[in-house]
Amino acid sequence: NTQNYFLAYSVFLGMGMYTLSFNITRQMIAVAIITNAWTLISKGRKFQALILLFIAVSIHTSSIIFLAAYFVYIAGIANRINA
Repeated sequence: NTQNYFLAYSVFLGMGMYTLSFNITRQMIAVAIITNAWTLISKGRKFQALILLFIAVSIHTSSIIFLAAYFVYIAGIANRINA
């Protein structure tokens, strides 16, 4: 509730809040997609989960950590089956 909208908008943009809010939104969208991918992995639908993980990586780069964890998880399952 401000009287000077130009000043409020300038402060919002000038302090970097505008770009920060977009970064947080992108990260949370990627987390939601990763959560869905994890559900698919637990159901054994690995290829569909991998597609979702690549989509999450394209939205936010922090998803690369989970992409690496996916391959470690799959390698661990393969080692247990072959042992």
